[in-house]
Amino acid sequence: MVVDGEASESEDETTEEILTPTKRSNLEEARLSIAGLSLSSVTAQVGKQIGAFSGMDISKGARRSSHNGEDKWKEPVQHQSLLHKKLYEKNAVIQTNTKSFFENLFTRNINELNKINADVVHTQVHLQESTLAMQHSVHYCNQLEESFKKVHETLARTNLPK
Repeated sequence: MVVDGEASESEDETTEEILTPTKRSNLEEARLSIAGLSLSSVTAQVGKQIGAFSGMDISKGARRSSHNGEDKWKEPVQHQSLLHKKLYEKNAVIQTNTKSFFENLFTRNINELNKINADVVHTQVHLQESTLAMQHSVHYCNQLEESFKKVHETLARTNLPK
């Protein structure tokens, strides 16, 4: 049976498109700037990237195109065949799963970073307390040394039997 029309891109073609140098640098910039962004802004950016790869937005059921950085909504997609409809639905499931994966990943990483940050603050407090205690110890040792010198001088001046 022959189906009229043209099927969407295969995975091989999509993979090549994903790994272009421009998109790779965008992904690297996103990785570097995650620490300064909130979870919602990061997940929104990931959603936009995923939407750009698949050309659709699951929540609206419509195709999305980007011109000059502006998102414009088109009418719901009319499928040419049952095969296209199933492909579209499978892509929607993959996009939803990918989005969920990254949201969970970012949430876990943010929680782990918050825990690490709390541990660092706790360690910093202990280090500051230790530093202060060591400074006091050095001060008391210097006072003790001066006292021993005075006792030694006093003993040297007195004529005590040995």
